[in-house]
Amino acid sequence: SLFFIFISVFVFASFNGCGDEDIINNNNPPVSVGGLYLYILSEGSAAGTGKLSLYTSGNDSMYESIFGGSLSYPDGLYYGDGGSILVVEQGSTFGGNGKLYKLNGNGVLQSESAPFGSSPYSLTTANNKIYVTNGPGGTVSVLDKNTLSVLTAVSAGVYPQEILSRDNKVYVCNTSAFGGASDSTVSVIDAVADTVIGTIALR
Repeated sequence: SLFFIFISVFVFASFNGCGDEDIINNNNPPVSVGGLYLYILSEGSAAGTGKLSLYTSGNDSMYESIFGGSLSYPDGLYYGDGGSILVVEQGSTFGGNGKLYKLNGNGVLQSESAPFGSSPYSLTTANNKIYVTNGPGGTVSVLDKNTLSVLTAVSAGVYPQEILSRDNKVYVCNTSAFGGASDSTVSVIDAVADTVIGTIALR
């Protein structure tokens, strides 16, 4: 019937339009292929098995593990000014130090921080500084954006996790400690003075 033919053509067209992307297992993506660039951060199943991968729509290809170094439970990813990428790893031990890496758009390492924080998790930037949450430590580490050196740590609420910034204010989502106290607030940090200037209670 006409209805059956229409459905068949539609299904064929749908599958034909979803061609298989090339999966390239190396860390040498092209400098520029045009189209959309999508970075994917994988935490991994063990210390040192995390990956940063890149999908490019210009040639419909996935470049796996474009960062050649080792990543231990990476969770924070930020596409920075000038096309640089900031990646935060929690580190191999829960509650221990992690690191921050600055990469170019192809995943090549430009600089890295010394170990810092307490399982650093998520990050944002404001006032030429980088703000990174430390869940187990209940703090936010503040790093210089150019040198990646730690400037200070700001106390937040219980187990701060996600973070974002706007107009020189940093907003930190406080959650719950594993088997401990719970929190449902947002700490507001002044990115000039690096102090908490307010707390927003959530219902």
